[in-house]
Amino acid sequence: DTCRNPTPYGSFAQKVNQYPRSFTKPAGRTIRMKCDIKSSETVHWYQSKPNKPITRILYRANSKAQLDEETPGRFSTEAPSSNQQVLVINNVLEVDSATYYCAYWDSTVLKNHTYKIFGTGTKLLVTDRSPETPKIQVFRENDKSDTEFLLVCLITGFYPDVIKVYWKPDGEQSKWETDPVEKENGETSYVISRFNVTQLQWKNSKVICGVQHESSKDNIEVHANGKKTSPKGTVRVSIAEESELKFQGDDLSSKQYIVPGLRIIYLRFFKPDIQH
Repeated sequence: DTCRNPTPYGSFAQKVNQYPRSFTKPAGRTIRMKCDIKSSETVHWYQSKPNKPITRILYRANSKAQLDEETPGRFSTEAPSSNQQVLVINNVLEVDSATYYCAYWDSTVLKNHTYKIFGTGTKLLVTDRSPETPKIQVFRENDKSDTEFLLVCLITGFYPDVIKVYWKPDGEQSKWETDPVEKENGETSYVISRFNVTQLQWKNSKVICGVQHESSKDNIEVHANGKKTSPKGTVRVSIAEESELKFQGDDLSSKQYIVPGLRIIYLRFFKPDIQH
């Protein structure tokens, strides 16, 4: 079963989590994608590729996987626990590169209707290229008032382009605004996130910008005062006031980022003067 847009009969929802968000692996490996759906549920797995209809590849019912007509025998499923189901792809090939979604039918979303609920998705990239760690930069814009101002978190240089950005004021997550991920130079990606912070939070240096990315097993977090909270050597950062931005990293060419609603940000990259 295929469709151009899944919304007429289904919904992409945070209700069903999938792990990990992305896989970047060379051909020939075995991949396992996890989905938080009860093992007693009939689960459907879908494959989504750019500019192609989303297509079901198999479903699992009564502890047995049923492959759709064009699905290779390298695909199968497992149910390792009562609350989790897994899509298994053996001997992955480049043609398997896609985003995969688990889904199930739910009658509790709307009265007298059955709705297909989709998971958050896992993106698979079959390539010899290794994941690249994000570089994080936090800077502040002009004060919005006497009590608060805008913090901007600029995350660059990461691959693949699947990333989760979050903020932690006073050590607890709160609301923020993050732009869509953009291509940086055709090879890596960048993303910009904004958070309105109070003068008191800034003074106490309790604001954190963090990311979850395939390149690091641990979250990468940066305090607004420039201190790094992620594992040593994971990422090199510095804090900047206003538009004076600097990265400590590889010797790269100068770049420009247009931050919507702000000025053009001009970045100069230079070799690190510290050792990790």
